Amino acid sequence: VDADACDKVTLLIAWIIGVNFTAYQEFKRLAKEYQPQYAATELPSWQTMVLGLISGAMGPFSNAPIDTIKT
Repeated sequence: VDADACDKVTLLIAWIIGVNFTAYQEFKRLAKEYQPQYAATELPSWQTMVLGLISGAMGPFSNAPIDTIKT
């Protein structure tokens, strides 16, 4: 296996994970800001699930243009 290819895959995975976690934390902060009753506690599980779903999709959405250009 080519070392350069492994480096590119590692960077791509780090990019996707970084996008996902950054998006999740920002969405969670905004949700708590707009719902002051949850400022000191956790968000309801359904809101956490929706935030995770949206932020989980951010990685592939942000990677798609790079993937398209690469091929």
